[in-house]
Amino acid sequence: MKLEKDDFGIWDNDDEELSIIKEGYTSREISDYILSLQDDLDILLIKYDEVREELGNMKLSNGEDKE
Repeated sequence: MKLEKDDFGIWDNDDEELSIIKEGYTSREISDYILSLQDDLDILLIKYDEVREELGNMKLSNGEDKE
């Protein structure tokens, strides 16, 4: 399931809470979707750290100072 902006009822002000979610989604579906996004983000952050480390190692092997 992928939520779209149109699936939420009120987007008048970004600082306000969303007060209406269109019918058809259960709270379980929405929470599962949010948790899956968090899992995806964790994976991306791990990959980002690995790439930064590899780039740092490449700089060191080329005689450049590490930032």
